[in-house]
Amino acid sequence: MKKKVSVHVGGASILVVFSVLFFAVFGSLSLSSAHADLRLSQKAQQSTQEYYTADAAAQQQLAKLLTEVTSSDQPTQLTVQVNDRQQLLVSAIRRGDEVAVLSYQLVRVGTDIYEESPGDLYGGGPLEVG
Repeated sequence: MKKKVSVHVGGASILVVFSVLFFAVFGSLSLSSAHADLRLSQKAQQSTQEYYTADAAAQQQLAKLLTEVTSSDQPTQLTVQVNDRQQLLVSAIRRGDEVAVLSYQLVRVGTDIYEESPGDLYGGGPLEVG
């Protein structure tokens, strides 16, 4: 009588299936994370490009101020639009044959999503349950 030889492949098959599933899930998570990083990098690039375009425009206006305005005790205010949410505010004064920059600020304009009404918040006192 011949002996039957059996090979147990059930455990190995389960291990392979779970390994493939594990790599597929983490591969898709890596892909979505990389895509989110790409979008964030593109937004940062656009924001940086808008800022330096506005900065160059402000520098040109300051150069024009140097050639057109005589010495003055009153500071000149320059406003350059960066995008629909930000402005570059520059305050400068002409002293002799040079321009002194008093302030150079990037400020937000318009309403911010965090400035909206917070709704009905608990202000203290007894609570009515009912």
